[in-house]
Amino acid sequence: MVAYMHKMITGRCIVVVESAVHAVTSPTAPENQDRRGVLVVDDDVDVLDLLQEVLESVGYETWTATNGQDAIDLFRRNHPAGVLLDLGMPKMDGLATLHELRVIDPEARVAILTASCQQAAIQDAILEGADDYILKPVDVDRVREAVRDLVA
Repeated sequence: MVAYMHKMITGRCIVVVESAVHAVTSPTAPENQDRRGVLVVDDDVDVLDLLQEVLESVGYETWTATNGQDAIDLFRRNHPAGVLLDLGMPKMDGLATLHELRVIDPEARVAILTASCQQAAIQDAILEGADDYILKPVDVDRVREAVRDLVA
C-alpha cells in the first residue's frame, strides 16, 4: 500500500485527494489482450457525437454508449485502451459504472466527464479509480490530451 496526495487543476477546479493505493487483481480482467480504441459514455448524444468525431479525426477507434450498462457490455467486448465516462447519467450513474469497470479490470484507464466543479463528486470518482477528469463544456484540446495520456 502506498499513500499519496493527488492534485489536479483543470479550468477553475482544484481537486486534492488523499488516498491509499492497493495492488488489486481481478480474475475477470482481460489477460494479454491488445487494448485499442476509446469507449465514450455520455447520455447527451450531442456531446457523445462531438467526442466521437474529435477522437476519430485523430485516428482513434471509438465505441459509444448512452448509459452505464451499455458501457459495461461494450467494455467487456472490446477492452478499450481508455474510457471517457460522464458522471451525471440517469439510472446507472458514472460512479456506479466506474466501479463496475474496475471490478472487470482494475487497470482500466478512465477519465470522467463532469459539468460540475463539485469537489466531492470529482474526489469520489478519483477515489473510485478515475485517472483524470474533464470539465464540460469540453475543450477538444483537453480531450485529446486526456485520451493521449490514458492510452499511453
